Amino acid sequence: MAEFKVIGKSYPRIESIDKVTGKAKYAGDKGYPELPEKFLYGKILGSPHHHAIIKSIDTSKAESLPGVKAVITYKDCPPVKIMEHEQRPTSPLEKHIRYLGEPVAAVAAETPEIAEEALSLIDVEYEVLPAVFDPEEATKPEAPKLWPDGNIADPGGRPIVIEWGDIEKGFASSDVIVEESFVHAAQPHAPLQLSICTAAWNGDQLTVWVSTQTPSRVWLDLSKLFSLPMSKVRVINKMTAGSQGYRYSERYMAIAALLSKKAHAPVKIELTRKEEIMLKSRYSLKQYIKAGAKNDGTLMSIHWRAFFDVGGYGHWIGGTIFWLDFPIEYIFPNARFEGYDVNVNLVTKRPFRSVPYPGLTFGIEQVIDELAEKVGMDPIEFRLKNTPRTGSEFPTGKLSTYDIEEVFRRGAEMIGWKEKWKGFGKPYYAKGSKRRAVGLAYTMYLGEPYGPEYGPDALLTVCPDGSIDLQISVSDIGTGTITAIAQVAAEEFGVSIEDIRVSWGDTSNGLFDLEGANASREAINGAWAVIEAAKDAKDKIARIAAPLLGVKPEEVEISNKKVFVKTAPEKSIPLNKVLKHSITGSGHAKAPPKGILIKDPVVQFADVEVDLETGEVTLLNHVVASDIGKALNPAFVECQLIGGATTSMGYAISEEPIIDKENRAFLNANYLDYKVLTSLDIPKTDVVIIESHEPYGPYGAKAGVGEQATANAAAAIANAIYNAIGVRIKEGPITPDRILKALGRG
Repeated sequence: MAEFKVIGKSYPRIESIDKVTGKAKYAGDKGYPELPEKFLYGKILGSPHHHAIIKSIDTSKAESLPGVKAVITYKDCPPVKIMEHEQRPTSPLEKHIRYLGEPVAAVAAETPEIAEEALSLIDVEYEVLPAVFDPEEATKPEAPKLWPDGNIADPGGRPIVIEWGDIEKGFASSDVIVEESFVHAAQPHAPLQLSICTAAWNGDQLTVWVSTQTPSRVWLDLSKLFSLPMSKVRVINKMTAGSQGYRYSERYMAIAALLSKKAHAPVKIELTRKEEIMLKSRYSLKQYIKAGAKNDGTLMSIHWRAFFDVGGYGHWIGGTIFWLDFPIEYIFPNARFEGYDVNVNLVTKRPFRSVPYPGLTFGIEQVIDELAEKVGMDPIEFRLKNTPRTGSEFPTGKLSTYDIEEVFRRGAEMIGWKEKWKGFGKPYYAKGSKRRAVGLAYTMYLGEPYGPEYGPDALLTVCPDGSIDLQISVSDIGTGTITAIAQVAAEEFGVSIEDIRVSWGDTSNGLFDLEGANASREAINGAWAVIEAAKDAKDKIARIAAPLLGVKPEEVEISNKKVFVKTAPEKSIPLNKVLKHSITGSGHAKAPPKGILIKDPVVQFADVEVDLETGEVTLLNHVVASDIGKALNPAFVECQLIGGATTSMGYAISEEPIIDKENRAFLNANYLDYKVLTSLDIPKTDVVIIESHEPYGPYGAKAGVGEQATANAAAAIANAIYNAIGVRIKEGPITPDRILKALGRG
């Protein structure tokens, strides 16, 4: 393990003072960089139907309303499909409506009130079409079709299937078999910051100020939509107050730009809280799992089918893309995984931290517990018998560092497993109607960085005095990425973090980052880009300094604002005596060698109390344990693990969108009725950080920290609830009414 000066230290965020004093500006805030002081207000008319064709649309009354400056419909959209990150690329406004609330028209007016009134004056005649909402039903030939080629959104209209061995022989040789089905509701993202975009034209040049995690995708889409060179489109994206994974390139951004072009004035669109909750959501899913094992606990066979509701259009990061990981989470000699991304007449689903993992682990980890119970094994012992290890080889590659034993051991110690585990379906505490028990869940999460074709660019300039100016195309959505990257630059040059200035959030520098803050990889991707840029800059400096030191360039090292000979550090020259001008190096993210699998093992332990009379679940204590390779900034890692687990806790017991499909109404699109957990609901959560020092990660770090803790907290809570009440709940979230129904009291 290398000793670092800056890496591995818990530095505060470099923007923290601005945030806590209110000086930090977010998209739409007065004083945001170069934001126009005067603008029109944009509002979007949403479809009142789940599935329909627009037969006619009359905007004349809205256009004649005083104060209205522009009205657009699908007729005003260029014949270009954008948002290629979706499984079905689309126009900003479509004639074929595929979900409740889908944009139908938009207005720009002098005040929000005038814009709202104008929306009410737009006359739309619809041909209402049959709708389908269940992802499994939507795969059947007789189901209403959202698209001419059918409702399966995966390539070729076919499910993603991965299989090996002979599952029927595997089941025949199994001593115990568990066959279960699970359903879990969608989970709206519901972040505090509303989606917002201001668009302004200056001649043929477009600038947008936007809250996004993927500014480069917004940049690409807008240049494509308006047939502009990318050099004529600028995306400004500084502070973003949370994303949870959905802030990609979105329709409202293109709509703002279209309105601005038509109105010849800047236009600002800010979604309402109702729109924010109603239109942004994680996938719901149905899954069927059959698994078999020997009496000694050896897993023999699995058949796993999952149907993901991806909504009207879908996203390329659908549920099925994760079949690449789940087949190697446990060792099965015989397996068949079938995954269906299915278009249904519900809002287009977006990635949400851990994407389908919370729902998938909700099913598989209950099945694993059931198998362990049937063969009479401790759930930790059963899992360790069937999980891969460092060096395990698979058809897709060789597993790198994977310290699963230590993750289980230290997590179990932290929760007090030996003292509290009393057996399956057995609480450790029973008094009156209250029952308390512990449960656990394991999963494997993505730990690889992206390669240069997806990850960020970096330009690192060493000033003559040795300080560093760093420009980078990453996005910081509140995770501390910019500070962690500044630490990397400081470590590379052996200087203080105060010597680093980081610039980000503006595409005018020409730097690109296709995937942005995706899959909690931004810090790792950015770290590699900075390391590569630092190497480039150092090589240039070494070529200048080598003649002065009388050595070859490869013998020169740079640190602490000095250049010196590696083998004779006493032979040094101050950097400001070497540099007469600034030196800039460029770098890009890089991928691990082909055939190397970098994964994060994460185990969560839940301690819960269930009231048998009311069905209420109280979360008492929680532990997240994970092998994260190396913590670039331990405080950030701890916060991300706690935040991820907290997100999944709400998914486990309270968060559920309620849609009256017959009357076409979303009934709880507000913070009062949509039950996001508050600080009063969240239990004490402890974090166990295992540092295995990944050889293919920057400074030994792995990606995915914020995602992995979201992956299996709900599954751990579900198993703990079973141990408290002795009945399994297979539909999530596990609300009081579902508990009472399972107990025969509903």
